[in-house]
Amino acid sequence: MKKIGFIAIVSVLLISCGKTEEKKNFIWETSSNLDANNFWINSVTLTKGNAHSGLFSSKIDTLIEYGIGIAAKFNDLSEKLPKKVNVHCWIYSTVPNLDAGLVCDPNNNGQSLNWQSFNLQPIIQKANEWTEFKTSFDLPEEITPDTELKLFFWNPKKMTYYVDDLEISLE
Repeated sequence: MKKIGFIAIVSVLLISCGKTEEKKNFIWETSSNLDANNFWINSVTLTKGNAHSGLFSSKIDTLIEYGIGIAAKFNDLSEKLPKKVNVHCWIYSTVPNLDAGLVCDPNNNGQSLNWQSFNLQPIIQKANEWTEFKTSFDLPEEITPDTELKLFFWNPKKMTYYVDDLEISLE
């Protein structure tokens, strides 16, 4: 009996001494494998089949110029105003050198404060495989609690690609 108790204590200690995840000081964050689409914009792009994890991903193709994203006012996300938006996801392209982008557009009453687009072409160079993607956008000083953050994938060249396991955080 003492032997079982000793093994249990050692097991608990080994588990608790394992690698701990680094704590980030995000003021808001969300992530989704896109199986639940309760607050994403352009959720019409959600499709079952080709997913990095789970069952669903966002398919952006020749018929869809604007992919999955989020649109929310900062005061609905956090009590503090952020200085940066971080994005992490996985992208699967059916063509090499994906000519598409990720747009960050903070705006007040429809007036853009600092429209930015991150070009995916140098990141997504291979076809038919999932590629991890990370980027950050600095936000302008003019944002207010009523500023709306629009963040979405843009497909001006009408190429086919998938986005999954999307994580968004504000710092």
